[in-house]
Amino acid sequence: MLMKTAPKRKKTIFRSFILWLLLIAAAVFLISRAVSWFMETGQDRAAAFRLLRLNIADVRQDIKDAGGFAQTDPAAAALQDEITGEVIEETRHRHVGERGLAIIAAEDGTIISDPNGGEGKSLASAGLSLDRGKMPEGIFRAEVYGEPCFCMADFSDGFYVAASIPASEVLQERNLSAMLDTAGDALVLAVLVVLTALLVKNLVIRNIDRINRSLSKITGGDLDEKVEVRSHEEFSGLSDKINATVHSLKEYTEAEKARMEAEMALARDIQQSALPLVFPPYPDRKEFSLFASMRAAREVGGDFYDFYMPGKSTLAFLAADVSGKGIPAAMFMMSCKRTLRDYAERGDPPADIAEQANRELCEGNEAKMFVTVWMGFLDTDSGLVRFINAGHNPPVLIRGGQASFIPMEANLFMGFLKDADYREQTIRLQPGDCLFLYTDGITEAIDPEKKQFGKERLLKTLSADFGTGEDACREICGAVLRDADTFAAGAPQFDDMTVLCLCYHGKQ
Repeated sequence: MLMKTAPKRKKTIFRSFILWLLLIAAAVFLISRAVSWFMETGQDRAAAFRLLRLNIADVRQDIKDAGGFAQTDPAAAALQDEITGEVIEETRHRHVGERGLAIIAAEDGTIISDPNGGEGKSLASAGLSLDRGKMPEGIFRAEVYGEPCFCMADFSDGFYVAASIPASEVLQERNLSAMLDTAGDALVLAVLVVLTALLVKNLVIRNIDRINRSLSKITGGDLDEKVEVRSHEEFSGLSDKINATVHSLKEYTEAEKARMEAEMALARDIQQSALPLVFPPYPDRKEFSLFASMRAAREVGGDFYDFYMPGKSTLAFLAADVSGKGIPAAMFMMSCKRTLRDYAERGDPPADIAEQANRELCEGNEAKMFVTVWMGFLDTDSGLVRFINAGHNPPVLIRGGQASFIPMEANLFMGFLKDADYREQTIRLQPGDCLFLYTDGITEAIDPEKKQFGKERLLKTLSADFGTGEDACREICGAVLRDADTFAAGAPQFDDMTVLCLCYHGKQ
């Protein structure tokens, strides 16, 4: 079984804006910090360069002032003898910056003056590998006694003079400035991001949300909703355009609704005109009286009734219920009514009428619609009713003020199975009997609590003294419809309602 994945939630404009604002702010912050870092690093290196150069120049001058050294004896002992003890002592106590130092070494690289006490050792042991033929130009980096330093060196008058200052001391001001500037810039950027976000939310997002709320009501069918966002010119123009569009849509919808209502009214009139509406229908016939009514749940419906006299002493009458509602049901209803009448007026037996009509209704029935039919043929002389029941509700026999359902077999409804068989059944009416036909819109009418009217209530309504005169049929139909309305208590009509009552008075 395939699992349905939930649709991915789209980002909001505000969320995307905040994300991009943070990315841009972070980029600006990093670039700004990088530029400041490199500039301050360059400034600190330049300051270290000046300080180292100054200290080397001072040491060299001190050496010259002391009288130089012997050119013929390169040994460390001889060199130390040529430099006065005062110069050596002064160099030992010389500090470059706070923790830097100056070192003097003989031509062979032996240290003769070192604040760290490295006299007698080589420059390489202090971390300075110098070659008089390849002296580094300018400032360079080296680890002096294990600590990274900025260094400068010179060789003149037979001596190596080297000065160093710890890199941490040189870059201390840069690091402190970077820390303070980073904290300050981060705070400023955070405040700017928050203020910008609040500004955008108040000026843009909030107004977009107001427009969307109005649009939700409009798309939900409320075309009277107005978009009234007037805080800025852009939103005011957008509101006017939306309102103008909705107004045009409303006018078109109302015009279309009026057109459809006119068409539905015409369809209702056509359908009603297809039903017998004149009562009493046969005022010169005293053997029976008849009344019928159809009330559609919509403008048009699928229920119908009909009656006609295919013979001098034969009355055909029926009630039927087409599946579905509305225009499709009404169109199928018209076809059913015409088909049944065509075959009935030929005088065929009821079972043959049903079978032939069923075959014709099955032809080309792509919509798979069907119809339930109860159709009877009254012999007005004897009171014998020959009938077929194609899946319809059982009629009610009213005799002596008591109502009961007629026992019968229910054949298959029409329009579903082309070769279905239908069997004729009979019932004999006595003078004073009434036969009540109805569709399931009566028994399945619901009240506000969704309870159905039901068959028992129908029998109770019909078990009353309606008399036996000409108006009995009308009274019976009216009583059932009124009771159904009372029961519904204002609940919408769920289905079409059709009633037909035939009262048999006997041969006059």
